[in-house]
Amino acid sequence: MAGNVFIDGQKLKQLREQRALSQEGLEQACSQKKGCSVSIATIKRAEIGSALSRRTIARLANFFSVPVEELLLTSQTDTNQILLPRINKECLAVWIRTGSKLILDDVLDRFSHLEPMTLEHLGNTLVVILPCIDDDQKLYLSLQSDLIDLSRRSSQYFKAIVSTQTVIQQPDDNRWHLDESYIYRMSELAALPEKAAVVVSDTLAEASKPYFLYGELLSSNGYKTLLNKVDVSYGKTFGREHELQLLRYSVDDVITKKENVCFAIQGVQGIGKSHMLHTLSSLFAHQDWRIAKLDFNFGLSPSHFFLSALGDVFNLTLEPSIESVDSEDYLNTLIDALVTHTESIGAVFLSLDNFHLIDEQCLATICRVLGRLRELPISLGVTYLPTDAAIRYVETLSTLNFSVTHLPLMPLSNTDMVYLLDSDRHVESEASACIVSAEGNPYYLYKLIQSYKEERIPTDISFYLHSKLNSLSPELNKVLSFIALANHPLTVNDISNLTDFGPIGLETLVNMRLIRISAAKVISLGHPFLSPLMEKELDHEDKKTVYIAIANYLESQDKLGTQSSNVLYVDYYTKAEDWGKVSELLLNNGKSSITSGDYQSAKRYLHQALESYRSISNPTDYSELLFEIYLTQAIITRVTDGWVSFSTVAAYQRCISLAKELHSAYRHCISLSGLWVKQLMAMDFELSEQTANEMLRLAEESNYDHCRSLAYSCLTNSQFWLAKHQDAIFNAKESFRYFHQVESDEFYFSIGINPLALAGCFGCLSATLACCDEDRAFLQKSVHEVGVINDPFSHSIVLQGEMWSAYHLKRFDEVTELSEQLWAIADSNNFPFYRGVASLFKGWALFFTQALSADQALEIVEEGYSHWLASSGDQIAHSLYCLIRAELYYEVGNLAEAQQILEYGIKIASEKQEACYLSPMYVLLGYCVESGANFHELAKHIALEQGAHLFLK
Repeated sequence: MAGNVFIDGQKLKQLREQRALSQEGLEQACSQKKGCSVSIATIKRAEIGSALSRRTIARLANFFSVPVEELLLTSQTDTNQILLPRINKECLAVWIRTGSKLILDDVLDRFSHLEPMTLEHLGNTLVVILPCIDDDQKLYLSLQSDLIDLSRRSSQYFKAIVSTQTVIQQPDDNRWHLDESYIYRMSELAALPEKAAVVVSDTLAEASKPYFLYGELLSSNGYKTLLNKVDVSYGKTFGREHELQLLRYSVDDVITKKENVCFAIQGVQGIGKSHMLHTLSSLFAHQDWRIAKLDFNFGLSPSHFFLSALGDVFNLTLEPSIESVDSEDYLNTLIDALVTHTESIGAVFLSLDNFHLIDEQCLATICRVLGRLRELPISLGVTYLPTDAAIRYVETLSTLNFSVTHLPLMPLSNTDMVYLLDSDRHVESEASACIVSAEGNPYYLYKLIQSYKEERIPTDISFYLHSKLNSLSPELNKVLSFIALANHPLTVNDISNLTDFGPIGLETLVNMRLIRISAAKVISLGHPFLSPLMEKELDHEDKKTVYIAIANYLESQDKLGTQSSNVLYVDYYTKAEDWGKVSELLLNNGKSSITSGDYQSAKRYLHQALESYRSISNPTDYSELLFEIYLTQAIITRVTDGWVSFSTVAAYQRCISLAKELHSAYRHCISLSGLWVKQLMAMDFELSEQTANEMLRLAEESNYDHCRSLAYSCLTNSQFWLAKHQDAIFNAKESFRYFHQVESDEFYFSIGINPLALAGCFGCLSATLACCDEDRAFLQKSVHEVGVINDPFSHSIVLQGEMWSAYHLKRFDEVTELSEQLWAIADSNNFPFYRGVASLFKGWALFFTQALSADQALEIVEEGYSHWLASSGDQIAHSLYCLIRAELYYEVGNLAEAQQILEYGIKIASEKQEACYLSPMYVLLGYCVESGANFHELAKHIALEQGAHLFLK
């Protein structure tokens, strides 16, 4: 079975997904079937189209019970289909290991704006893959410059490795994957005994020789030690006599007239801009000017680089950090120091090479510094590629009292190019050919960085780690398993609590270089591949024990239980296959997302919770958890699809069915509240009353005061619309009576209804219509005493009730004031339902206070009811809407329109049993027709029957 062949990665992935297995899950499943063990790394390689040994393919075929031939690519066409989509990209790779968290944070800050393709952070090791090596920006130069500066700042262990690396991306995978051999190779380099702080691959070292000094790395081929930055040497200038003469004349003019000048040297890559800037600097140096040379090729953070360089050039002791360079205090301190030393500094020429590499922030910093140094004799020399941004940057400098002298560099003549080539004996033949074909660019010597293939990871690394692990005692092996399997660094105190193993015992692991302990007592692994190695070697049950122990411990220490921490625990419990706990945590995250209004995240969490629930081996023991998931999903459906949608009804029906299976009257009552709201919104008031009575029966059966308060509240609402006002007042009081025995509002989150606000609103309305002033005062006072106004939604319900009652009492100014309060709360909390309610009553009140015309008032009323309907989903309060519109038309003498509205309103109210406004509609209709006495008598009869004494006045 020797020899490697290509496997059909898509087929393997399809078989895996058919069994609902992740790549990690497939590895575990294979390990439990005799003769089928396959590592996770092999599975990943197989699915991206890498070749595998025939023996490995046979193991996979055995596991899936398919013929080996079914997993093989049998034709060249199939091979191309797998291999062609793979994207290989040459990138810049940086591997950093340091004992200083501050340095590591500094590195992360500096790399953040470069948008890394891959960033892996493991303990004190950081691996960054940057998207490209841009020859225009010479990114590798700035990286090396920053890293060598950081190494000198670091008082603790620091090692950085910079190299090129090929990364791979599949079409169906957004991640870029590192070659495993690269990681092993970097791990070896980082562990070398040499004290070199920064190591650079030979390819990059060759490309940056003019700028850095390197030494041989004795223990490894292919890499060199970065020793220091060096000044770039420039040879004799050829073919630039006109430009040199212009520079000499301009410098003499600056000295004579004492003007501040900006020399703007523009040209394409390799034309000789840096060389010309160096010549310009030499001219000023001959006049005894202080020269400050800055090349923005050498700074990942331009502002930080600029300020640090100024401090170095002028011998200032200030040392900016990456966090402080943009602060007002630091800038002012630096500028004040420069101003203070103006006399000792003298005249200054500021050489800014590669000016096109700065950003807006750096430009602002430069302008700030130069603006304060107007009195200092200072001139600038900038070189830049002819980009729109760079040209704008140079134009900005002209606003700082600098006259700009433009010096565009043109290609050299063919004669000058040949003369240059003949005079430079150090130019190699390969470089000579490059110069000849450079079309007049004398220093076009940049070489494209070529990719190279590293050797496969040697197996002795695995043997090395195995030899150390085999020498450990069972106790130390257990301790190391906790450290290796943890998803985040543990502290010495954590290990002591988890394993009863004290700090002294950890010294053995430290001395064996298996772990490191920081000054903050944080533990990290001494080798990046120790974790996957132990995960592979440990028994499945042992790993589950470790994961559960870590998760239980971390959760016990967590007092807040945030979503992010829950996600961490979910990962541990998932690996431990404790699906009940996973489902519970995901449910909690879903509820938190609902509270914050992030319903998409809530849907995702609850779907995951339901999937985890289905993996529980004994689901009947977790039926209550399933009900909570169903009920929370119903909340989301209610909010996103509306109360009267079929999906909402189906969601609550599912909850009702499960509650019946559980024989839980308490849960059945909660579930029915969802159907009750739907029935109410659909104006099926008699059915909603029946449902509320059934809720009350279940509440009594469960003997649960939460449910009693809720059921009485729902009854109050239904009976108001049915004009059963005395019953509504009684039930509202009962809702308050049982609510006072409730200790927590968490129960009401699950139903989305605060019974006090609802009972107070419609109980007060019934008391207003029945002229029961004492009951009305009691309910209003009770609502405020229990503090429902602290919740915006409940406060909106309370304001609605007060405004509605003021409408019946014809208190126009009070209606206007309350409508404005309700609008403000609804607008700030995005309650479109209550924006509609506020507009409906406000339009009516502003007409009667003569603030608006009838047309203007009607427009606001129409808009308000439209918002109301759009949010509720049906025609609730249709008779109230008709009554308000008819009033306005009647007041302006449009009796025909008022009559038509009232007749239609009475028709709908009679059909829907919306009886509470039949009496006032008949009264107003009697005034709109010639023979209205019969309507008045009917209205009086209805009002007496309903007990709505307010309508008799």
